[in-house]
Amino acid sequence: MSALREPPHLSFALASDLTEGLDGSVHHPGDQGDSTETPPSAAAAGDPGLGRIQRSGVLRVGYNPDVIPFSYSNSNGDLVGFDIAYVHRLARDLDVKIELIPFEWQQLMQDLKNHRFDMAVSGIYVTDRRLQNLLVSEPYYQSPIALIVQTDAVDRFLSRDSIRQQPDLTMGVFDDPVLEPLLKRLFPNSRIEVTPGYEHLAEHKEIVAAIWTFEQAKA
Repeated sequence: MSALREPPHLSFALASDLTEGLDGSVHHPGDQGDSTETPPSAAAAGDPGLGRIQRSGVLRVGYNPDVIPFSYSNSNGDLVGFDIAYVHRLARDLDVKIELIPFEWQQLMQDLKNHRFDMAVSGIYVTDRRLQNLLVSEPYYQSPIALIVQTDAVDRFLSRDSIRQQPDLTMGVFDDPVLEPLLKRLFPNSRIEVTPGYEHLAEHKEIVAAIWTFEQAKA
């Protein structure tokens, strides 16, 4: 009997040239003292983000811990991912410390407005509402939408029309302010089951398919 191989993304680690000599800290959801209160040093009215970062010597980055492959924990429990590597490089280029602070999707816009952190990452979708209220960087990656489906149901998901014609179809979606309305718009006749995460998707037999981006679904 062959042993199950560890998924490749769980063995991913940040390169040493990003981490060695860089002073930083990672807050985790539920940590003692973790809150959504605005840090006094970041709340000064009219204080430009980059100016505050350079004066304080700290880059404060908001992240969500459940966004493989952009920000997540590897098999050693270390926070890793494409976006996490990017902000480590940014902190090195700015010659400042890095502080990583977890956020929940429903609170993201308010956290940014309240200066809970200087910037946010984690494969964040660019939407009209976010463009109207926030400043966004140029995206370095764009992914099409994909469906995660049960193996024995693949033939039922070869076209959007065939999906829409299926009665009593239950589709799952991550608890996200962008994905849930997107799923409702694409498949208005389906029953939608909101789940806090996809790590236990196989346990929910009522969910025949779940929506995510292709890169995240593949991981």
